Amino acid sequence: MRFRFSFFLLLALLPLNSIAQVSSSPFSQELQNLAISKKLYTHQAWLNLLHYKPVLLGRGYKSEVDDPSFFLAEKGKTNPKDEMLKNIDSFFTDITAITASNVTTNPSPAYCQFVARYHWLSDQLSLPNAFHTLHDINKQCPEYQAWREQLNIESAVLAFPASYLNSPSSMFGHTLFRLDPPASESQSKLLSYALNYSADTSEKDGEITYAFKGIFGGYPGYFSLPLYHTKVKNYGRIENRDVWEYALNLTKPEINRLMEHVWELKRTNFDYFFFKENCSYRLLSILEVARPGIDLTSQFQWRAIPADTVKAVKNAGLVETVNYRASAATELEYLENKLTNDEKFIVHRILENPNTLDSPSFLQLNEKRKVLVLSSTYKVVRYRAQRIKGRDPHLSKVSFALLKRRSRIKAQLDIDIEPPTRPEFGHNSQTLSLSTGRMDHQNTINFTYRPAYHQLLDNSEGYLKGAAINFLESQWQQIESKDFELTAFSILEIKSFSPRTEFLKPKSWEIRLGTERIATSGSNSLRWYLDGGLGRTYSLGHSHLLYSLATIRTERHREFNRDIALALGINIGFIRYFNLGRFSHNTFLLHFDYDNFVENSTSRTKVETGINFPLSRNSSIRFKAEYNKQHTGISHDNSGVWHTELGGIIHF
Repeated sequence: MRFRFSFFLLLALLPLNSIAQVSSSPFSQELQNLAISKKLYTHQAWLNLLHYKPVLLGRGYKSEVDDPSFFLAEKGKTNPKDEMLKNIDSFFTDITAITASNVTTNPSPAYCQFVARYHWLSDQLSLPNAFHTLHDINKQCPEYQAWREQLNIESAVLAFPASYLNSPSSMFGHTLFRLDPPASESQSKLLSYALNYSADTSEKDGEITYAFKGIFGGYPGYFSLPLYHTKVKNYGRIENRDVWEYALNLTKPEINRLMEHVWELKRTNFDYFFFKENCSYRLLSILEVARPGIDLTSQFQWRAIPADTVKAVKNAGLVETVNYRASAATELEYLENKLTNDEKFIVHRILENPNTLDSPSFLQLNEKRKVLVLSSTYKVVRYRAQRIKGRDPHLSKVSFALLKRRSRIKAQLDIDIEPPTRPEFGHNSQTLSLSTGRMDHQNTINFTYRPAYHQLLDNSEGYLKGAAINFLESQWQQIESKDFELTAFSILEIKSFSPRTEFLKPKSWEIRLGTERIATSGSNSLRWYLDGGLGRTYSLGHSHLLYSLATIRTERHREFNRDIALALGINIGFIRYFNLGRFSHNTFLLHFDYDNFVENSTSRTKVETGINFPLSRNSSIRFKAEYNKQHTGISHDNSGVWHTELGGIIHF
């Protein structure tokens, strides 16, 4: 009662224009005291609004926001209490600044910039209705209100484009929000807006600079609101990435709170960290604001893999329905599998000469087969057009002829692509393995830890077949009674073995960087290496891949005369995915690797095989065998070294 009386007494006794001339009014001081007594600055909702996180190995908090304009207090980045008191002073002191006569002199008061904070503090401080009448956001914040009316958002969808190995920033996948208007006003979900968080990079930066800055926070990250169809076009047509769409069950107040916070962040930058404070992590922090009480970001202290964040969102009970959007390449592969060999030949002929549409071979087809051939050919044309710069006159001519002929046929084509396993059903991204084995007639114990992400032998459910990303994997080995020693440390290993088809011709490639011991009869000390390869992969049926790559390797080791030794070689491999009894999603791998160093007579041969039997989504038993042989041209010892091991794998 005393609080309500103080407020009306202040309005009655003070001229309206006098309150704006003081830095802090008795009214705001009373609110500050109330906030302190309730310890509102310790509430998780307040900490989430300012993106505060506990300081590592210390007391207190520090905001992840790196933009000074986001804070009103001088020490607001590290002091939630000071920031709250300054916000209260800025929001609730200057009553006259929000009257109609003063909007032109103060077009952007603090509460118009930080709407979510203002509403939360207002609710927590139980301000009377008379105060809310004066602080009418709809009337006093025209820029914010126009922005909300333009977007007109009613629901949100978490979109997950699958991993794209040709882009370092998207090799683990990507997440963004699709923001939908009311269903009655939405003609197509593609016309919705997208909330995207990404690094503001420079085109002048090379790959090494890009990687260094991305890993260590050298780029600022910003939120943007492009149209969703522009993102889907880029993902599905250009990058050939399937997109999973997770409709969120956010209530109307939660959507409102989400949009209020997006408004607060629209010009705010964070330091972008590729492995932790990335696109997926930032979206989790926004969901924590939208639905107070959920804890998502604390699960990702060191790294935030997009697929893992999707699992976290689903486990938090935020997902209502799931939709699958196939990429252009997936659709084309689906249509290609429906074509007969003769029809594939017709497609090739049309691509060369659109007059083939008047040939007997095409005209004799029934209506449905014609539609299949026309649709397949058009998909090929669009696929090729997306991969060239500018306009190709021949492709345009073919495209026009296809559309003209298609308009004459009433038959429809049903594309019913069976969705693959959803990414959240894949194994967790961290891996531990423990095995026992034999090497060179001695017993071994082998231990491996990998923070991310997926190897060729791992359970393929929920992952791209023929693709592997291995980051910061360390392998340790104990031989007989000796101490454990590091046998390999992989900084980065990427393998992309996408199979070629009749109409899709992707390149297969790999790159590896790290240090390893070569288990041969010669030197067994660690050596640094950087190698890569380029080649082709073919599908031998639905579950068999055969790949071959020409490779180049650089290596640093004291056995070579030069600091850096160069080798040319070849990699050949075979992968089979199969089910066996109670074991499903099993993987068999056979790999041959040959390197020949160009400046001396050293050559190296490696043959490895392995088989993985998943016991569950996150556990497997695995057998591996590896043979290494090195020939120096000087030593007459041509014997190689065998290493076999059997053990268990745990993903967590």
